[in-house]
Amino acid sequence: RYVDSSIAYQSEGRELPSGAIEAINAFGTGGLVPDLTVLLDIDQAAATARREQTGLAADRLESAGDSFHQRVRRRYLELAAASPDRYAVVDAAATPQAVHEEIWTAIEGLMGAGGREPGGPDQPAMNRRSGGERS
Repeated sequence: RYVDSSIAYQSEGRELPSGAIEAINAFGTGGLVPDLTVLLDIDQAAATARREQTGLAADRLESAGDSFHQRVRRRYLELAAASPDRYAVVDAAATPQAVHEEIWTAIEGLMGAGGREPGGPDQPAMNRRSGGERS
């Protein structure tokens, strides 16, 4: 999570002033933005059903209500639409393998566009096999 989550959860979800949230985050990060943000998108009903299948109780955020989560999701999607080169919106209702493939495709696209290599001095190593195969 990064600045986008503050914008989505605080300014949209909690309905706090977005200008203040954005200014605080810009100050705290020195204006840095990620090269890639992977947005795992799923509608609220599917997310709730998935959580209920685990048998775990809802936490504070999960208990915030449908309208809260709809606002947060809408804001994330707005952020992604405004910066499509920085976002990979992935259908989180898909199979785990399909989600995995979409994420790797986005990472490979970033690397092909001149992004940093995984495991470089400023990034942790990613779990990859040699030869470009996905793990």
